[in-house]
This record gives sequence, C-alpha cells and structure tokens, in this order.
Amino acid sequence: MAKKLLVCHGLNLKPAKMDPLSSIIEKLGFEKHSIVLKGHNPSDSLDDFRSVSAEKWREEFLTAFLNPVVLPGPVATLAFSLGAACYLAALGKLWHENRTNYREPACHVLLAPAIATHFWTHTTKMLAGLPRLVVPSASPKLYRCHRGTPVAAYSALFDLIDEIGAAAKLGFRLNNPVLLIINPKDELVSPTNSGKLLDILTNGRYETLHINNVSGRIRPKYAHLVLDPDCLGEIQFQIVADRIQSFVAMG
Repeated sequence: MAKKLLVCHGLNLKPAKMDPLSSIIEKLGFEKHSIVLKGHNPSDSLDDFRSVSAEKWREEFLTAFLNPVVLPGPVATLAFSLGAACYLAALGKLWHENRTNYREPACHVLLAPAIATHFWTHTTKMLAGLPRLVVPSASPKLYRCHRGTPVAAYSALFDLIDEIGAAAKLGFRLNNPVLLIINPKDELVSPTNSGKLLDILTNGRYETLHINNVSGRIRPKYAHLVLDPDCLGEIQFQIVADRIQSFVAMG
C-alpha cells in the first residue's frame, strides 16, 4: 500500500508555495494529496474567500481527508497555518463522533500552525459585523492569494481555534509523533501559546524546530512564511527539509 502525504495549506497563501517542502517528502516515496480550502484555489475569487466559515472549511477538509483515495494507508501530514488549524479541528471532530474507532495519521508536521494567534489579530473580532471587509495583508505579494484577508476568514479561523480548545478539554489528544516548526518572531502565530496547546494535545510529547528567516531573499521579510529557500535562505531551508525528512521517515 502506497504511503500517503497529506498537505494542508495556509491562510491566504498560494498552494504552490508549499511545493518545495512537500516535494522533499515525495522523494521518500510518498504519494501526495493536497487539501486546498475554499478561497485558496488559483481560480477562487476574493468573493469566494469572503464566503468562508469554520464549518464550511472543516467539512470541506473532512470530505477530502476521508476520501478513500487518501485513506487508508500510512499517512504523514504536512500542515501549515490555517491548514493546521483546520486539520486539528477536523481530527477533534472525528474523535468526538467516534472515539472507539478514531485513528489519525502516522505523524504530524505542523508549520507555524494557526492554533493560537497573537492578541493583535483578535482586534478583527471587533469587525465581525463586517464579514466582507478585507484586512490588507502584510505578506509579500508573490506569496499571497489575495490582497488581503476578509474578516469572515479571520472569524472562521478563530472558530476553528475554539473548536480545537473545546475538543482538548473533552480529552482529544494526538497519539502519534508531532513536529512543530516555527519562527519565534512569527507575526500571526504565538509560539508560546501554540506550545501550551500542543503540551495539552500531546501530553507534552512533541518536538520543536525553531527557525529564522534572517537569510531570506524576499522583501519584505515575513516570518510566518515557512515555505521555500527564498523565505528562509538556502541553509535554513535545508535544515527544515532535513528535519522533516528524518521525522517523517521515522514516523
């Protein structure tokens, strides 16, 4: 049975920008399956992005995740930003609905998972009554899907985070190896609070790789983009690639 690689993409980022990392794991013999949520496909408009919700994203994810083409089979997951939040919320839902038969991928690589954001991102909650309003993005134009992120998308992300927290309180845990890759200066994700949540979800059993983008070639530099050699510089990218390869190979 072919080994499967599940790739879950990030918030307002072009899916193609995940390819350098996922291609590295493919060299280990994995068959890649990408889950691209509404608002992030190349053909999706900004209006598509404005119409998202946590429930729509989660159900869209589960439909793809439970596809028999993807499962069964040993699965390694590479989940970035929003993709990681949706991934964990979906696993929490599966666990809650059928704890006896719950199963999860063999290992989880979480890159800057948007499971706990900095307090300043929560100011968008004050705009909840304006879901179609677009908050301009500070990330480089080359990497983002749209010029900004709608308030509706931020609201959906916060709802997913709440779902993960609620599942954790009920006893949801990740049983297989977890690798967290994050820049301590991440603009969106709080490394400290993400670590606290993962402490709960894994009972303190997870690995962390801290990275930096000091040598990155893109301008402006943006720490939340843990993606390719242009973001990280060749040396840092190779460190990330090697760590992911060894982690997934062991999982």
